[in-house]
Amino acid sequence: YSMLVATDVALSAYVHRGAADPGVVGALWVTHNAVFGVLLVGIAVALAGLSASAAAAGFLARRWQVAGTLGGLALAAAGAAAPALVDGSRIIGLGLVGFLTWLAFVAACSITMLRRPD
Repeated sequence: YSMLVATDVALSAYVHRGAADPGVVGALWVTHNAVFGVLLVGIAVALAGLSASAAAAGFLARRWQVAGTLGGLALAAAGAAAPALVDGSRIIGLGLVGFLTWLAFVAACSITMLRRPD
């Protein structure tokens, strides 16, 4: 994640200097998209593993195991298509579905933890 943020900072700093060369901006944007695509695979593994563990432990309903696996597969598919993401492929929509599943999982875990008395 730090590489993605570093690329964003570099892009922002370069553009705000004024008279930015479109070739340099394009190269930084391609780097940003490539790093983003690779990071999707890490989120996929985390979502699939954590949702399966939470369901197996009874922390969340069993449906989260299925949802996490499907969301992880969506993220992994989008991450595996990182070269296409660099060129602006529509497969990013599949990654978005997986990422929304990740956000829902994090929200469900947070709510469950806040409601537990222990």
